[in-house]
Amino acid sequence: MTEPEWGDLTGCGTLTGGTATFSDEDVATGKTVTLTGATLSGADAGNYSLGSVATTTADITALEITGNFTADNKVYDGNNSATVLTRTLNGVISPDAVTLTGGTATFSDEDVATGKTVTLTGATLSGADAGNYSLGSVATTTADITALEITGNFTADNKVYDGNNSATVLTRTLNGVISPDAVTLTGGTATFSDEDVATGKTVTLTGATLSGADAGNYSLGSVATTTADITALEITGNFTADNKVYDGNNSATVLTRTLNGVISPDAVTLTGGTATFSDEGCGHRQDSYLNRCNVIGSRCRQLQPGFSGDYNSRHHSVGNHWKLHS
Repeated sequence: MTEPEWGDLTGCGTLTGGTATFSDEDVATGKTVTLTGATLSGADAGNYSLGSVATTTADITALEITGNFTADNKVYDGNNSATVLTRTLNGVISPDAVTLTGGTATFSDEDVATGKTVTLTGATLSGADAGNYSLGSVATTTADITALEITGNFTADNKVYDGNNSATVLTRTLNGVISPDAVTLTGGTATFSDEDVATGKTVTLTGATLSGADAGNYSLGSVATTTADITALEITGNFTADNKVYDGNNSATVLTRTLNGVISPDAVTLTGGTATFSDEGCGHRQDSYLNRCNVIGSRCRQLQPGFSGDYNSRHHSVGNHWKLHS
């Protein structure tokens, strides 16, 4: 009698036990699966012997894992690009060789802030065992964008001495602003190194700030000094002259001297010079002049004096000479 095939014994016995194994552990579809060590069981199992167990097929699908990364802080550069520092994977089975590679890291935007969200897109798995895994997601991370330090320049107006060191800003510029950002240098106080007259004096701008739509992405490192001139303040003088008895010459004697336009409390006096009448003859209210006078003080220009004094006298004839009496 021919021994029936196992398939003809349905209901007469069962195949139990054994170990089923894929041909290997790697991901694939339709992989061969082998059952080894299986036995027969059931009431009639003793009437049978197990010749073979046919192979079958099944799939091994990729294990989904997740990734993490860290990003570097950066100084503002006008774009949202980020730099990946480290990468890790969660769920990789040891000792499989799988790494997270590639992709593009970007900040949420390009503006300065702390703890900004950074996203890594387009990353992939690599390594000898990468084919057995799928990348489910890569968690976001955070990093900072700090302000870009820039510097400023300005020009200052020359001025006439006014007793103080204040200066007037003419123009302002910034170095290092990324186009097309809108940032300007505003405010502050410009001052000369001191209030005294000189050329090429150092002028400093303090307290200036940045303004404009993109000012928050920058910090002002320094503002370079500039130079400008303080020129002397032109003032005028007055003097009084003493009356005199005719003496044959036009010399005059100065009684008092004053200056107009000196800024308090500056110490400036009118000194020296030669006082002369317009001529040596007698007369009331003759013009007198003070020539080669000096202004003592470093902040004033040569003045233009024009003053008067009197010959307050009478005369009579004595021989061929005039005798003058006061």
